[in-house]
Amino acid sequence: MNFLKRIFSNKPDTNFIQFLRYGVSSGIAFLIDFSLLALLTKLGVNVFISNMISFLVGLGVVYYFSIIWVFTGTKRKSKYIEFLVFAAVGIAALGVNELVLFMFYKKVGLHHLIAKIIAAGVTVIFNYILRKTILYSKKSEVVK
Repeated sequence: MNFLKRIFSNKPDTNFIQFLRYGVSSGIAFLIDFSLLALLTKLGVNVFISNMISFLVGLGVVYYFSIIWVFTGTKRKSKYIEFLVFAAVGIAALGVNELVLFMFYKKVGLHHLIAKIIAAGVTVIFNYILRKTILYSKKSEVVK
């Protein structure tokens, strides 16, 4: 119970707790992203356009959770600069996501939703490492 309390109610006191919170936040964003991708492709929108739209909606969800729950206690010089850097990492991650989706959907021949799950797994690790390093580490000068 104490471990769950550390994850869900206290300030994140370790990188591990932050990573777990990022995982929960990313999971929620993924469910929204995945559902929107499925809906848009069912409506006839191109898979890669659908993926871009759904990914960007998920990016907004992860940003919201990151500032209010995952990386709390970070002193921010400018929320505008923070969001720009956060979004820039997200755009780079979109490129990774689209590339992995392309590889597994077009080249390997998996269903686009299965390929999306693989792409999301790669992307969440990419995002966490870059955001933690660039934006939310104690040594970062971007938001301090």
